[in-house]
Amino acid sequence: MLPGKQVSFFTVLLHSLIAGTLLLYLSSCVTPAKYPKTKPFVFKTNISVSGSFSPAEKQELIAKLQNQLDDSLKVRTISYAGVYKRVFRPPSFDTINIVRSRGFMTSLLNYQGFFYPTIKDTFLIDTVSATQRRVTVNFKVAPGKQTRLDSIGYDLTTPELQSLALKNKSESLLKRNGAFSSPDIANERDRLLQIFHYNGYYKVDKGDIYAEVDTVVAALIDPTLDPFEQVRLLDSLRKKMDKPTINVVFKQRTDADTNHLRQFYIGTVKVYPDQTLLQDSVMNYVFTRIGNIDIYSSSDRF
Repeated sequence: MLPGKQVSFFTVLLHSLIAGTLLLYLSSCVTPAKYPKTKPFVFKTNISVSGSFSPAEKQELIAKLQNQLDDSLKVRTISYAGVYKRVFRPPSFDTINIVRSRGFMTSLLNYQGFFYPTIKDTFLIDTVSATQRRVTVNFKVAPGKQTRLDSIGYDLTTPELQSLALKNKSESLLKRNGAFSSPDIANERDRLLQIFHYNGYYKVDKGDIYAEVDTVVAALIDPTLDPFEQVRLLDSLRKKMDKPTINVVFKQRTDADTNHLRQFYIGTVKVYPDQTLLQDSVMNYVFTRIGNIDIYSSSDRF
């Protein structure tokens, strides 16, 4: 039997500190694999968002913005046991992909109602060795103020459709002072179409109904615009920049196929209450009519 060896508390503490330091180093260590040897490659892409967002809202927005990155700025990282990480096949770096990504992110922000965002980008090339030049890309996004809905209206030229829209206005998916969102506009149009279909106008489709939003900016570039009207519109635009709002009106295309505006009714309904899949086709039926419902039964129960 080997003689026992006393281990001091300080020895255990020292070994623990060494192990912890090594584990911390490995967990923070990221190395590239199968990277381009002759040119800089994308090693990391960071996105930060500023503004009055809750931590959860900020993380959600960052995740959406990351999905908008050009594929050549997305880095694939493989983790081994949650300790050792490798960047696998990182793409070659090209500044044109930064421009493309900024455009994609701007489109997403506009889609969510942020019409005046600011996106600044920088990149840093770290020459680790003669064959390894890592590029870190940083995006600083300031979405600005989210545009709110000021008013929601319906201006359909067909009186029956207009009446149905107003009758069901309380069920609208759009609410005054709610955040503007393109998906919500599309969903509200789908809701209107569903109402029309339920009321017999089943040929009315997305090509017949559209949403019109504020046209202040478009009007400002009209060369025939009266100077006083231009001043008024500029003042209106300035106020919108301070507290951006937007009006949405659902309208009907005037050149729509008139056949789409026909209201369809239920005709004759035929009911076979005791028909089976293997029913004899030559069986005699007792016919009964109740209103516009024709009942064909093999008995006189009706």
